Amino acid sequence: MKKKTCVMIGVICSVLCIVCLAAAFWPQDDTDPIQMMVELPKSQPFPEMDAQKPLPEEMTADIETQQETEKKPEPYISPIDFEKIQNENPDIYAWLDVPDTEISYPLLQKEGDDTYYLKHDSSGAWAEAGAIFTQSSYNGKDFTDPVTVVYGHRMRSGAKFGRLQETFEDVESFQNHKEIVVYLPDRELHFQVFAAVPYSSKHIMSIYDFDKREDYEKFLKVIFDTPGNFRKNISITPDNQLMVLSTCLKWDSSRRYLVLGKLCESDDLPVKAGSHIVEQ
Repeated sequence: MKKKTCVMIGVICSVLCIVCLAAAFWPQDDTDPIQMMVELPKSQPFPEMDAQKPLPEEMTADIETQQETEKKPEPYISPIDFEKIQNENPDIYAWLDVPDTEISYPLLQKEGDDTYYLKHDSSGAWAEAGAIFTQSSYNGKDFTDPVTVVYGHRMRSGAKFGRLQETFEDVESFQNHKEIVVYLPDRELHFQVFAAVPYSSKHIMSIYDFDKREDYEKFLKVIFDTPGNFRKNISITPDNQLMVLSTCLKWDSSRRYLVLGKLCESDDLPVKAGSHIVEQ
C-alpha cells in the first residue's frame, strides 16, 4: 500500500513538472493589452521628454535659407548705370535729382582742381555750361561732411541750375518741391528742402569751418535772417548733414541763390522713377 502511494505521488509530481515546463515555454500573445500599456516601441521617445522627430536634411536647409533671406535686406539696385557713366568719366561719383523738375544730372568732382567743371561738361569736354560739381578741397564723395555745397551754372536755356531759382523762389512751387535725391552706386540719400534764399558772393566753404559748431550755427543764422522761403516745421541742429545747391542769382550774377536740404534719417520720401542718361 505504501509502495502504491509513493508511486502515485511520484506520477503526480512528474505531471506537475511537465505542466509547469509547458507553461514556461508557451508563446505569449503579442496583443496582450497589459504589455501594450507598459511597453513602448523603442523607436518612440517617452512622452515626458517632448522630443520632436528630426526634420529631413533638405527641409532643414530650406528653413535655414528662408531665415537667412528674411534677416538680410534686399541688395540696393541703383536706377543709375554707374558702370556705364563712370567708364565715360571716372570723376562722376553720384547723380543729383530734384524730383518733378528738369534738374537731374551726374555729380562730379575733379581731384586737385576745384574749378575744372566750371567749364567742362560731364564727359570732361570743354563746355561753357560746365557741369554739376563739388569741390575736392572742401567736400568728400560720401556725403559725411556737415555741409556739402553743389555748384551749377544758371543757364538761360534752363539747363544745369537754370531753373533752380525759378522753382524754389515761388512760394507755391517751393511747397511742391520738398526734396533733393542723391543716387550713389550702393545707396540713395534724401534731403528735405528747408530753405531757399538769395545769398552774397562769399564762398561758403572758405569762410565757415563747419566742423566747428559755432560756425555751423553762424551760417544757419545768416540763412534764417535772410528773406526767403522756409519750412518752419523742419528743425536743424549742428548734428544734421546739409546739402546746399548754389547758383548765380538772377539779375545779379555776382551774388548766389541757395537751396538748402537736410539729410533724412530714413528713406521714407518718394523717389523719382525712371532712368537717367548723361547729357551730350
